Amino acid sequence: MMDDNWQGQDGPCRLFEWVQGERYSRDPGPRARPEYREEAALATLPEVFGIYNECQAGHWVEAEGKCVNQTWTETRLRREDEYCE
Repeated sequence: MMDDNWQGQDGPCRLFEWVQGERYSRDPGPRARPEYREEAALATLPEVFGIYNECQAGHWVEAEGKCVNQTWTETRLRREDEYCE
């Protein structure tokens, strides 16, 4: 079992929050600097990107995300035979 804190390094080098099915990242909130909020509103993910997370057992799990028309549409585990229960 994993939490929702997947991370990746293929998109913009910021801690933006992305949600599958949405084209742009989530609004970082009113406390964020104005230039950061502006950048978040315009950033998009690449066509194919990698993300990773640590399961409760301490194993790293990698997945690949894909975008269509700059919208995150698909996520697949890279090694489906190795997963955490």
